[in-house]
Amino acid sequence: TNEVNLRKGNTFLSTPKLLNIDPDGLWFEEEQISALPLNRIASQDVKTQALLEVQSDLSTLYSKSLDKVKMKSYLQASFEYCCCQIEKLSNIYNRKDKEKIKDTLTLLNENVIIMGDNEIELVQSHGDLQSSNILVNISNKKVYLIDWEYSKKRSIFYDALVFETNARSPKGFADRLKAILYEENSSWYWYKLSKDTKISKSQLNIFLIEDLIVRLDELKIVNLINKDDGLSIWLDEVNKYMTDL
Repeated sequence: TNEVNLRKGNTFLSTPKLLNIDPDGLWFEEEQISALPLNRIASQDVKTQALLEVQSDLSTLYSKSLDKVKMKSYLQASFEYCCCQIEKLSNIYNRKDKEKIKDTLTLLNENVIIMGDNEIELVQSHGDLQSSNILVNISNKKVYLIDWEYSKKRSIFYDALVFETNARSPKGFADRLKAILYEENSSWYWYKLSKDTKISKSQLNIFLIEDLIVRLDELKIVNLINKDDGLSIWLDEVNKYMTDL
């Protein structure tokens, strides 16, 4: 339902065409496409052009959906939602597991420096911007951005940071976060609608809280059999990043 509503309301986005939608929201059908994900394409020129098209689409979406809210209010709401999702985790996560997640969340929350009435820019984000979700038809070079189920209002820098830190593959995440913070990596600046040129520690922590929420939302499975190894690695990397600072 989330994906369908987003795509129906933003037909300019480069996505496969929607063909049929179940009125009860249980399924949708889309055109079949022939394309390769970005991480399986050899040509750097093709990959660069595809990224530019995706960034242009997202920038348009951001412009349409931009809201400015008080950072303190957004942080509080995100923290409370995250705490709620931790408690709702499957029973395969015991109290010690949940406390580890909560400790990391609390550390991130406490290290967000609120200066006066600072605002944060929120936009409709993709939510899972990674190479495997960017497809290119090799014949006609048509680009598709897929998998919008985690689309949600988040910080304007969320998608760019997910992509540039390779957040979905968390091993080495701490070093990639530091590269962003210390401006060793500036290739993610494409998202900017404002004149700011540097991300603050507070903004980066908000991104990490948002990313933790996505990871917890992925685990909304009551009878989950196995723990998510990716979450455990993510927590260790984030704690390493915070300790190194």
